[in-house]
Amino acid sequence: CAIPVLYGSLLIYGGSMQVDVRFYSVDACGYYPVRGKKRFGSLQKVLAELESWASTQDLVNTKLPYKTGSLPAYLADVSQRHGIYVVILWIEVPSTSDGGVSSIQARARVGSAVTFSNSIQPGTIPGYPCYFAFMPQYNVAMSLRLDSSEMGLPCLKGYVESFLATRSEAVRVSARDSAKVVGYADDQGVEHDDLEARFRLSLIRHGEQSEFIKQNAHLVRKIVRVRTLESTRPRDRAFWQRLLSELWGDQAPETEMRTRIKYEMGVS
Repeated sequence: CAIPVLYGSLLIYGGSMQVDVRFYSVDACGYYPVRGKKRFGSLQKVLAELESWASTQDLVNTKLPYKTGSLPAYLADVSQRHGIYVVILWIEVPSTSDGGVSSIQARARVGSAVTFSNSIQPGTIPGYPCYFAFMPQYNVAMSLRLDSSEMGLPCLKGYVESFLATRSEAVRVSARDSAKVVGYADDQGVEHDDLEARFRLSLIRHGEQSEFIKQNAHLVRKIVRVRTLESTRPRDRAFWQRLLSELWGDQAPETEMRTRIKYEMGVS
């Protein structure tokens, strides 16, 4: 992978694909009282349960209850290799009353653009994928943006929390109504009716990310630094001048200049 010095994110280059990776600390994952510390639950356990549950489901049945204002999500894939889980969510976009997806003219004047309803293949769900990875041993989650794909972090938070609340092995439901959750059972089988499911993430900042990279230095194959230069900053202008002189001789930078340069160094 290629690692530039960025705050809370990496860029990974593979062939013609660019992946923007952002690291998050899993601050809460499990079952908690309204006020107080976690009673039970772990990232490793919920991911293992999610993988097991998904293996018995058709994709259409993986849509979970979601909060008003967010788009519904389906579990498109979940797999684990060498302790790293990869989760792909399929985010459903709204369809029209006739079963199509709306689009609007791009080259029309504002106020006069015409909208269209584009047909959807029968038996399919309109939407887009969002990619995530987890390293439970480090309590770390990653959002992966492949080229122009979406990050979808709010959907991930809602999906995992909804899974904990309604589908995990800890869920206990009413004997009269299987849709009504009445509590959660811990690893010893003791049921609790005063707990709620939680899943919370926070972005890992620059210093914390650096420490994580040091611990996994053996996985690094290339180091990349991306830097933006602006002629209005004296240090940037001087650096750009030296670079131009080294490459093409004495050549003054433009009066108004803003450019990005990328350094790459292979690691063996």
